[in-house]
Amino acid sequence: MDKCLDYNLESNFEKAINMFASEYSYDDLISLLKQNEILEKQFAILNLEEIKSIEDAKLFCSNLVGQDGKIREATAFKLSEFFDNKKFSTYFELEDNYKIMIKGLTDINGNVCRSILEIQSDEFNKFLAKNLPEKTIQILKEIELLTEEDKQYVISKRNFQLYWALEGIFKVSNLISFDEIKDILTKTSSFDDYTIREKSAKILSRYNTKDAQELKSKLSKDENCYVSRHLCL
Repeated sequence: MDKCLDYNLESNFEKAINMFASEYSYDDLISLLKQNEILEKQFAILNLEEIKSIEDAKLFCSNLVGQDGKIREATAFKLSEFFDNKKFSTYFELEDNYKIMIKGLTDINGNVCRSILEIQSDEFNKFLAKNLPEKTIQILKEIELLTEEDKQYVISKRNFQLYWALEGIFKVSNLISFDEIKDILTKTSSFDDYTIREKSAKILSRYNTKDAQELKSKLSKDENCYVSRHLCL
């Protein structure tokens, strides 16, 4: 192992031990959250047991984007916990935070996406229902612009984001009319990636309009059993 890397790992390990052995007040943790060090941020996020203001909630939410994967994952996990407590969730229920959270839903880290989906909030669900179809269309347009020359990881990244966007649509499908997502499902039901077709079938199982029935009929005959099973129950 590179000596410099070995030293950094040892140094971070010692720092982590010292941090866990010390006591930090709420204000101390908020101060750590404002720093740019991965270890300090992650420690602060996981050790915060409460949120006391709208400003602190905004600061907390901001770590869902533009940060190391460990920080984004810790933020999403803890955010789900805060939303379970009405005393703290009210500080987060602002559109600016929702705009960040919807980005977390289509993160490239599945653990981040999953934690955001687990958030229980009627207001956030309404925001998703209103804005997620447009976000999904944007992802589809980005996928359509990809060429054979694009790296495989770029293609996989976009498909991964589409997968979680569709999972989000399924969650709030009771708040979305079929007409709002008809064009999306028409495209995704023909995707080469069977996981995208599977999510499409899962969403379609919630609708019974004439146009939905046509797509359901198509996917019920899909060669992949994970796709067709959602429409054969």
